[in-house]
Amino acid sequence: MDDRLVVLGPDASSGYVVGVRSPDGSWTSVDLDDLRLPSDGVMTQLYTGKLTAGPTGISLIATVSVDPIAEVGGVDVTRNGITMHAADWQGNVTFLDESGVELGRVAGGQPSGLVEQDEVAGGYRVRRTAGGAVVATFVYDDISQAIDGSAVETQRPFVIHSDDGVNWSREALTDLAGEPVQSTSGIRLTDTQIIVAANLEGQANPNGTPKQVLLIGTPNS
Repeated sequence: MDDRLVVLGPDASSGYVVGVRSPDGSWTSVDLDDLRLPSDGVMTQLYTGKLTAGPTGISLIATVSVDPIAEVGGVDVTRNGITMHAADWQGNVTFLDESGVELGRVAGGQPSGLVEQDEVAGGYRVRRTAGGAVVATFVYDDISQAIDGSAVETQRPFVIHSDDGVNWSREALTDLAGEPVQSTSGIRLTDTQIIVAANLEGQANPNGTPKQVLLIGTPNS
């Protein structure tokens, strides 16, 4: 990118920031989280991957991760009259009795109320009253099974590009390929084009390696 320096790194909030140093020594920063859209999902996070730079700018592969539980409005698992409601994949869980009264919750991995951690089973024990008998035990896998079969696309790969490190555009690799893309094997910039090696989801070559297509396009920021 001519005589400008471009750096990419994480910020304090677990996002990613691009910094561009101009020839006069001044810096401009761009938060790549701004490339996320409301249409991506209820609770999302952007991760960056392979990066390349050339005469036409800077391009990189990014993945938008979608929380599958938040996307469907949460999931419920009921056992012995006690309902465990998971709001998201971050471990925010509440436990309710038959009347909908909250018995306890888990936030940030820490149980409270009438809920305690069961380190042996790998989950939580719930009581109706303090000092009373344990009436229900839930394990972490209960949440995974409850979300099984969901049609939520949890990983969405994109190619993002900028001519100047400040103005960015994004394109979904699945849209460019015309079929679901699972991952990428590389990205390259030529004098006029971006080339992405994309691995198609659920498709394999006779030798078992992922079926790959080359996506070739003209940079546009």
